[in-house]
This record gives sequence, C-alpha cells and structure tokens, in this order.
Amino acid sequence: ASSLVYMGNNTLFVASHHGDSQLYQIDPETNAMLLIKSLSNNAPILDFSIMDMGNREGDAQAGNAFSSGQSRIVAGCGAYQDGSLRSIRSGVGLEERGILDELDGTRGLFTLRSYNSDLVDTLVVSSITETRILSFDTDGGIEEVYSFQGMEQDTETLLASNLPNGQLLQITPKSVVLLDPESGVAVSRWDVPTGKSITRASANTKWALLSVDGTSLVSLNLLQNLAVNVQQTQAEPGSQQPDQISCIHAARDPPDIGVVGWWSSGRISLIDMATFQPLHGESM
Repeated sequence: ASSLVYMGNNTLFVASHHGDSQLYQIDPETNAMLLIKSLSNNAPILDFSIMDMGNREGDAQAGNAFSSGQSRIVAGCGAYQDGSLRSIRSGVGLEERGILDELDGTRGLFTLRSYNSDLVDTLVVSSITETRILSFDTDGGIEEVYSFQGMEQDTETLLASNLPNGQLLQITPKSVVLLDPESGVAVSRWDVPTGKSITRASANTKWALLSVDGTSLVSLNLLQNLAVNVQQTQAEPGSQQPDQISCIHAARDPPDIGVVGWWSSGRISLIDMATFQPLHGESM
C-alpha cells in the first residue's frame, strides 16, 4: 500500500503503488475487513510484447497483413508478491477531461478555499523548490496566482489547509505559519532551530504534528498561537542511535490523538498531542 484513505461509513480505500487498489468494509465490532472491490492497476509495466492472436474465425487473415483485429498486449506488471503477467486488450483508451499545465516534480497537492468563498476553489501545487497556486472560477477558468493570502511560494509546502477559525495554515521545511486570509499577515509563526528541517507534517483542527530531522517530535497548538511541545526520540535498548520517525498523523477525531510510526522498532504508537505520553502501541 502507498496510501490509506478512510472514506467514511466504515470503508477504507487502499491505494497500491505496484498492485491492485482495494476498497474494504470494516466491521467495528470484530475488526474484520471485507474486500468490496478491487481496482486493477497495471503499473509498473516492466516489459511487454504485442501478440497477434489471429482472426478468431478460422485464422483467415484479413486484407491488412499488419492487423487481424485481435491484438493483445501481454505485459509483466507489478512487482514482488503483486507481480503478474497480464493480457491487456488493445483499443482501450483514455479520455482527457482537462490538462492544467506541465507541472514537473510535484511532491504535494492541497486544496483551499479563497477568502469569503464557500467553495474549494484553489489548488496548491508543491515541488521541492517552489509552491505554485492555481485558482478556479465558477465558469471553469483556471488562473495561476502569484500571491495568495500571504503564503510563501519560493519554497516547498509540506501542508496547507483552512482552519475552522478562518485562518490559513502553511507548513514549509523551515516554518509553521498561521495567516490571516484577508490581510495576508502572519498571525503566529514558529521557525525550526537553525540547521534543522521539518521532514514530515500533519495537522487537524487543533494541532500541528511535526517530525524535525526524523529525530524530534514537535506539536504546536493551533488554538494557542502555536504553543510548542518538543520531545527528542530515544534510543532503543542496546542501540546507540535514536529510533527514526518514519511517519506521523494528527487524528481528525478525537483531535488530541497523534499517531507515530518508527523505523527501527517497527512500532506504531498512539500519543497524547499535549504531553507526548504514549497511549497505546502496536508492533508491525
């Protein structure tokens, strides 16, 4: 799995990088997961060959010697335990509904509401060197804007979101900023210590949870002017090096719960965002 998305109503979408994507129904009483639907994913195609299957009615060749009308692409798809040989029918096409722009090196996409808008009408496109912002109007027009509510655009954006109190949250590798959408002025700001960098970020309506250099956990209270709480990771017993943070998630509900994954120990920990006290852990 490359991404997990909770779809509501006890359904979970599992997106795969090199296997079929799946939709599951979760039974909260038994914690069982029932596969509802599997969505074919042929990527990555590592090799393929075009096979002429001949005319199915007696293999008589039609006038065109280059095509019998029954071609197949036989492809080596997927990888590892998800690897397979697949027969793909020729003639399956893709319809382009719209192309925004030639955007190279995209690392993150975020959707926002513009000031005084009830609609999600702004797309933030983040790359490793810059942040580009596209505005959509009600008639379907798309325009790139070079100034948006005070956001920094000359750096990568790790996270951007509208908060319930109307403020705009932007997290970059060097800072966390709360912006007033009307004036574009920074209401609150937290900068990482010199020489360090935010490597991962997640946020809900109350907290921003950060990983700094993969070795420090930082939580910022979005309702208290980014009041900060920092905890340095600890070394595993028998190891001289601290365990590295692999992934983080700020739970939407309840908002005081954070989730942290660890590389070396292979553990997933539930923590209290205000104190970093561990609430529960599971070994993978």
